[in-house]
Amino acid sequence: AVPVGNAAADGTLANASIANNTADVAPTAPALVVPLDAQFVNSVTPALTASFADPDTQDSGKITFQVCSTSNCSTVLQTLDSTSTNLAVGANGSATYSGGTALVDGTTYYWRAKDVDAGSSSSAYGAIRSFTVDTSGPTNVFSLTGVSNVGGLPVAFYPGTGSTIFYNGSP
Repeated sequence: AVPVGNAAADGTLANASIANNTADVAPTAPALVVPLDAQFVNSVTPALTASFADPDTQDSGKITFQVCSTSNCSTVLQTLDSTSTNLAVGANGSATYSGGTALVDGTTYYWRAKDVDAGSSSSAYGAIRSFTVDTSGPTNVFSLTGVSNVGGLPVAFYPGTGSTIFYNGSP
């Protein structure tokens, strides 16, 4: 409609409110970002990251994470929310494990996430990924066993110092 002669275009609305009766659509399960599935993490307090997803493109919300000791997440060690509770659709949210149950070096754990929008509607928990805590560095142990000889010379040989292995006489 053209503004000229349109009462709504130049009228006023005093002491009234407009209600938006559009139903809130629940968000979808977030895409897990890091740690990758089966990744080794060098921390007993790993950071978890996922991407907020909601069909209501103007909605915002948070991501709720769970860290579990079982592959189906039947034993939850900690549930925690993303540090930002006002994530835009498509934004990543993160949280750092700080749970009451300490994670143990060399142990595999599992994690999953769900989205919760500003209207408190939530998705189901999505896919489950695993990570293994590995806070000890590798050892520099080298062993050369079963050296074969060709023409009286070893095919591969380690002189006992340095980091060079000789193969067929060449480093």
